[in-house]
Amino acid sequence: PLQSDTVFGHLVWMIKYVSGESKVKEFLGNITSGAGVFAVSSGFEHDMFPVPFVPLNEKAEKKISDIFADAAKKLGAERKAEYYASRFKKSMKKSVTQIKFEALRDYIPGEMNITEQDAESFVKGNCIVREEGKSNSAWSETNRNIINRLTGTTGLNGLFTSSAEFFKKGIMKDLYVRTDMLNKDEIKELFEVLGKYGYGADSTIGRGLFKVVNIEDVEFRKDEGATHVLSLSSYCPLKTEADLSESFYSVFVKRGKMGGDFAGGMPGSEKSFFKLPLLLIKEGALVRIREDKDVYGMFVQNVNKHDSRIIQSGFTFGPMIKYEVR
Repeated sequence: PLQSDTVFGHLVWMIKYVSGESKVKEFLGNITSGAGVFAVSSGFEHDMFPVPFVPLNEKAEKKISDIFADAAKKLGAERKAEYYASRFKKSMKKSVTQIKFEALRDYIPGEMNITEQDAESFVKGNCIVREEGKSNSAWSETNRNIINRLTGTTGLNGLFTSSAEFFKKGIMKDLYVRTDMLNKDEIKELFEVLGKYGYGADSTIGRGLFKVVNIEDVEFRKDEGATHVLSLSSYCPLKTEADLSESFYSVFVKRGKMGGDFAGGMPGSEKSFFKLPLLLIKEGALVRIREDKDVYGMFVQNVNKHDSRIIQSGFTFGPMIKYEVR
């Protein structure tokens, strides 16, 4: 998957390959000091955004219950109305994970659109798949050989399984960048170079190649008196900028590895290419903000035991939404 922190790391290596190590030091130094802003989102289906992790409000809950009560009564399954309503909510939460870019402008967190036809179809046993929930990719597992780093050969019991995501031909992904440090041409150049190097650990075997189709300015939703940011990136919050007690989010453990010139590890340890596990907030979170900023989050320091220079990006940004937590 196109995770923002991994994309960020790749782009930093592209800066080194294009402009040299001194440019990298300047680039990261400006971000750390606050002299510059640079954050990149995770990758999303073209023209789609993640649906915020927000529970249904009372109005939506009642609407679903009423519609399923009517549908179940009409189809002679009145006693199972609550069961069907509960199953429907779980099904939609699992399948509908995206929302169209334009639809987000009028989106109200905690609400769900449902029709009588939806309910009747679900009670009849038909699976409802909204267009926003369809996937344009599939996952596949591949057996790989383990290479002994001392001998450079395989050995007994030397197999492991890796997963890879494959996309339909012609599928486009959108990534968003917020920065005052690079112009559009410079950003495009970095992504074009990355597209030729390849994204991800399997770029050495020809995977992860892509081409830049277009780069353009976009304007995100920004409500007057906004209280929350819809996070588009893997996020490591600062206590001073976010109130997680009034936020809606899901976390994951990032077990990162180093890339670029450090992909083979540091001298003296064959495991030094691993980063320490980090707990990050997944994109799609609705985060209560304490202050209005261009980007939120921070660099996580000391994520590698062998080299203090190694950092992890935990910056995020996104549409600003006014939402009352009840």
